[in-house]
Amino acid sequence: LMEEVSGGRMLYHYIRIGGVAQDLTEGWPGRCRALMDDMDRRIGQYNTLLTWNRIFIERTAGIGVLDRDTAFDWGITGPALRAAGVDWDVRRDEPYTVYPKLKFVVPVGHGTPEGAKVGVLGDCWHRHWIRMLEMEQCVSLVRQCLDRIEALPKPAGPDGISAKMPKMLRPAEGEVYFRAENPRGELAFHLQSDGSTNPWRLRCRGPSFVNIAALGAISKGHLLADLVAIIGSIDIVLGEVDR
Repeated sequence: LMEEVSGGRMLYHYIRIGGVAQDLTEGWPGRCRALMDDMDRRIGQYNTLLTWNRIFIERTAGIGVLDRDTAFDWGITGPALRAAGVDWDVRRDEPYTVYPKLKFVVPVGHGTPEGAKVGVLGDCWHRHWIRMLEMEQCVSLVRQCLDRIEALPKPAGPDGISAKMPKMLRPAEGEVYFRAENPRGELAFHLQSDGSTNPWRLRCRGPSFVNIAALGAISKGHLLADLVAIIGSIDIVLGEVDR
């Protein structure tokens, strides 16, 4: 679906400053709704297959515990932070774009269904569990966005999907720090401008690079084989880390 509207197989250069690259293709919303319906059915299957699987629990519960204080010490954000029991999500707490108009729940690690006691807060299992709950929220968010898109009048021409932007952006003199919720944590940009076309300073804060820094702290005392689960539960993208 993303390749259909962006042309990219993995890296979707679709959202642009001022809008998007092109309008949705014919029938795209319907196919996306069908995928969401399929996800509704499959999430339960995934939980049966993995989340409540005894072998999976034994390999992830109590492994790689990232507690609240350690998360704060290392600047951890996103699902890994919420799995430690910290109720923080930029989409809700510092809302931006359309999020104030959408209804969603921020999953936080504080227990499991039916009182099941699995592992401890901040372990590999809870980082997995938080993402399973976030998948449910994502299905709801996508449906809400589709409802809002379909309620809008059909855009006329290219101006209907992208605002007219100047060829050269000249940021005002000053300093700004903006962060947004990313699947792996907060993606943030710090910009200092002297008023010219080239920023005096520009820095990107990638969540994968920050989160992987805690790997040593949460891996002590575990088996080498446990690193597979720990690294996977942190959910890093090595391309971003290399950057």
